[in-house]
Amino acid sequence: MAWRNIRKLGAAAAIAAAFGVVGAPVTHAQSAWEANDDDFLLLQFTLGKYRMTEEVRGYQTDKGVCLDLADVIQSLDLPVRLDKKSRRATGWLFSEDQQFTIDREANTVQNVNTGKAPLSGEIYDTPEGWCVDLKALSRWFGVDMRADLFDASIRLDEKAKLPFIEAIERRSRAARLRPKKQAFDLTQYPRADAEYKMWRTPSVDMNVRATYSGGNGADRRSIKYDAFIAGEVAGASYTARVASDSKGVPSSLRFTAYRNDPDGSLLGPLKATSVAIGDIQTDASQLTTRSVVGRGAYITNRPLNRPSRFSSTELRGPLPTGWDAELYRNGQLIAFQSESGNGRYEFLDLALYFGANDFEVILYGPQGQIRRVRESVPVGASAIEPGQTHYWGGIVQENRDLIELGQPSSTDGGHWRWGVGVERGLSDRTSIALG
Repeated sequence: MAWRNIRKLGAAAAIAAAFGVVGAPVTHAQSAWEANDDDFLLLQFTLGKYRMTEEVRGYQTDKGVCLDLADVIQSLDLPVRLDKKSRRATGWLFSEDQQFTIDREANTVQNVNTGKAPLSGEIYDTPEGWCVDLKALSRWFGVDMRADLFDASIRLDEKAKLPFIEAIERRSRAARLRPKKQAFDLTQYPRADAEYKMWRTPSVDMNVRATYSGGNGADRRSIKYDAFIAGEVAGASYTARVASDSKGVPSSLRFTAYRNDPDGSLLGPLKATSVAIGDIQTDASQLTTRSVVGRGAYITNRPLNRPSRFSSTELRGPLPTGWDAELYRNGQLIAFQSESGNGRYEFLDLALYFGANDFEVILYGPQGQIRRVRESVPVGASAIEPGQTHYWGGIVQENRDLIELGQPSSTDGGHWRWGVGVERGLSDRTSIALG
């Protein structure tokens, strides 16, 4: 009876919806060993004091221990896809430059750790799918794995920098941050102008996360995705983000159309440097008001990439589901955020120091992805020049997306806000502002 329960649990877990499961007849020579009930194993990965929650099926073979590849993928949350038609496994391991391919038809395995090598009996075809020899997995993944059958575990090398361990370390660093108390100058480099086009093929960054678990007659599936799109149409730039709920149904859509001109020749006599409509962010005043995000419109003639106030600044940007964000100033970690459900990272009231303030936001994905966003805010060289007048104006419905597909992501806001600001340089050391 115990064996039947294990088989029921295993059969449901084998289907990894995001990757598929492969079971196919043998086409290449392998060991004479065949899967049988007496050799069946049910194990869990461990790394130091951490123990994975997903169970991994395997067998004790004549060469050692083999593990079901679909279960390994699911337990370690690897972006690897198994295709039963082509008899291939493709994806990457722990970081996006660690490409990984198994081709059963060509009888080869290829990755950065081993190069391209022939398969030599490392994969067994079992009722559950592909059962891969543990020594081969260690070699391909670049992580030492040792079976401890007395503990029903597979021990991973504690020195291995797996994505979930790095996420724990990031949170540990964030916990040590001191409580917050209440760059890079592009003008110094040659500029190459790229004219706006009626159509420029958009760039798309897609993040998809799917999970499946089952057992005892209960199946649980979820799929979430974020898509980030940027391009040009009708002589203007645009950015868009669409995200789904846990059922794959679109729940959020943000869209911004804008145009920037460093020479300040937009809208004729207004001499604007930036115009935007859609999901926008207003400027903060020099003294009190913080910036606001929401749907609306915005215009300014301020020089691009200049702070709206000199004592502090704010950084915002898209943050995909399940990602973390670390903020560094001049190479020092100063803040940390996890994705909170609104699809943004928001670092507010960041103190500015005289001189260079080089900020870097590092975004970490759950499977080892890394993205970097850099912004420089020099203080001391950004004051308005004597005789110049800068203005800005905007209207926004706070914390509301341009197109809402479901309930608002924030219960606060929904109020319409507007604001204007004007500042005038009087001398090298004096300026006046009204807003």
